[in-house]
Amino acid sequence: MSRRSLLVALLMACAPALGAYNVSVARLPPSVGRTLGTSDFFLNLNPAYLQLPDGTPGLLVRTQNCSYPSVYRCPEQQWQFLTPSQLVLLKMTGTNSTTGAAVWEHASEHQLVFSANNVGPAAAYGTEDPRIVYREKDHTYYLTFAAASQPGVKEAYLATTQNPMNESAWLVRGKIADAPGGASIVIRDGAPGNGTHYMFLTDNGLSGSLKIATSPDLFTWTNTNQTLIAPRKGMWDAVGVAAGPSPVRLSDGNYLYLYNTDNQAQNPVYGRCALGWVVLDYGDPTRVLARAAEPLMVATAPYEKKGFTPNVIFATGLAATETPDTFVVYYGAADTVVASATVRVTP
Repeated sequence: MSRRSLLVALLMACAPALGAYNVSVARLPPSVGRTLGTSDFFLNLNPAYLQLPDGTPGLLVRTQNCSYPSVYRCPEQQWQFLTPSQLVLLKMTGTNSTTGAAVWEHASEHQLVFSANNVGPAAAYGTEDPRIVYREKDHTYYLTFAAASQPGVKEAYLATTQNPMNESAWLVRGKIADAPGGASIVIRDGAPGNGTHYMFLTDNGLSGSLKIATSPDLFTWTNTNQTLIAPRKGMWDAVGVAAGPSPVRLSDGNYLYLYNTDNQAQNPVYGRCALGWVVLDYGDPTRVLARAAEPLMVATAPYEKKGFTPNVIFATGLAATETPDTFVVYYGAADTVVASATVRVTP
């Protein structure tokens, strides 16, 4: 183990959380990537998790290829050589009997379900960073994504469908509350709050603070400009925080919300991107009950440290399991492969 990896492991093992919750993580092997023989795409970035209408688990994966010097080989971090981002939908086909990791369909153009074709000129450079949540009340999937008009210029958009596997069934609802970054939705049907739904918005294109937006119907959103969580000076998330997957319920009724960081450069201890967590109050999801004192995950595995963008963990998918307070997080590793890890919470 390198000196950096040992330091990170000690920090994560020894530091308490800010609150009465303990959250731990165990990596599963990476599952989707050209280097793994399971994808036709050079870049397999952060995925959203969903259950399809027939109950089959699915991953909505952001993918890209390279236009120079070849389709499948691209200079590290040279985004100008990449083709526009598009989203492919992969079905789970089984479970690895040795590792317990999910096995997914081979990623190819045949699974394309969402791209600039759905959006128009606002997404000329692609559709990025999907996060998705299902609403039982209207049997509808709500997708937030970043529409990129050119490299580094993006805005948060909303789309809906009842049939996520059909590209023509997606309905683009438009921009979300003038948000330039990612967004995650909290559906509140039947919960306290007079039917108000919440969204957590990244307030710049990479990372900054997470702002709170509200909606009475999940279509019309108002940015309150109130902050859910902000960077903390002198701590691991000091540069900025970014939206993660939609929150999930814990056995005590409250929400677990994972969030990302983007240091916008290589940090010697925490890498480029890392993963943290907060617990939010069910009665008032804008109230933080606990927050990680140290990152839940930083890039230490070889497939996280080496790739198109080294030292990256960026999560936009989270799935509940049959075991209470146990989840699987899906993330993009080094902007090259899709990986996952088991997350366990002790309330």
